[in-house]
Amino acid sequence: MSRKRGRLVRWIVYSVYAVALVAVLAYFRFPGEQFRQYCERQAEAIFAGSQCRIGKSAYVFPFGVRLMDIALTGESAAGGTGEAVMLQRLDIVWSPGSPGREYGLSGDLYSGTFRGTLRMGAKPGSFTLAGLEIRGVDLWKAKPLQDALDREVKGQLDYSGTYSAEVNNYFAGALSGKVRLNQGSIALRQKLLEIETVDVQQMEADLEYAGKKLQVKNGRMRGKEVSCDFSSTISVADPWILSSIAMTGNLAVQTDHLRTHPGIASEVNALRRISKKQTIHFSVRGSMQNPAITLGY
Repeated sequence: MSRKRGRLVRWIVYSVYAVALVAVLAYFRFPGEQFRQYCERQAEAIFAGSQCRIGKSAYVFPFGVRLMDIALTGESAAGGTGEAVMLQRLDIVWSPGSPGREYGLSGDLYSGTFRGTLRMGAKPGSFTLAGLEIRGVDLWKAKPLQDALDREVKGQLDYSGTYSAEVNNYFAGALSGKVRLNQGSIALRQKLLEIETVDVQQMEADLEYAGKKLQVKNGRMRGKEVSCDFSSTISVADPWILSSIAMTGNLAVQTDHLRTHPGIASEVNALRRISKKQTIHFSVRGSMQNPAITLGY
């Protein structure tokens, strides 16, 4: 019995030593510069018409790599030229049980984090991002978004769900999930009810995307000046800033806003009479770049 136990102990020690040796050799002999350049070329192939720059790459024990300071630029990615995506960190972990078919992804994006599982489909070039979780992305730091919209949009963005598509055919993909915006604000192109920037304490909605149409359902927003419920259909175009939007909903003006702006009381009461309820019906039509808001109809 003691002889068997001795063999077991030696086997465990040798196995640990072998794994540790492989990890040390992989760390010190990892071809970081060549792998970084390879990843840049792959990213440019995956996102046609883009340019990719990666700060550095490193091995992550036991089956992963880490890419740092990734900048992806392209003409159509944000409706114009310039930075399209900036990832501070991207970790890619190969699945031993599904080599070449499944990868764990995690990283840092605009002061937020993301994680999910990338599964390659049976059809060449097809893929699914499953269990995708995005937390605390700072929209104010997403310069491409601010530049494309040409107005301030702030807040911490969360998303959970799935996304499937084919390489270089991303607008034809499918998405399902839930989105939430916390502690944000949205600047309006036109002042409404003495509001120039809508304070958003929390906004959430269910998302369904297929056939280049994004359905926004069960939308709810709570803010300092107004609260509302809404739904919309967005017909997605490339570039996305030209996508058309058709939104309807009902908003309630907060008592504190009415108290500090007594001059809008008559307008609010008139809009309530038109809507035939205590809330005010509203609609948004136009493009993502230039939406038009109508109250009461």
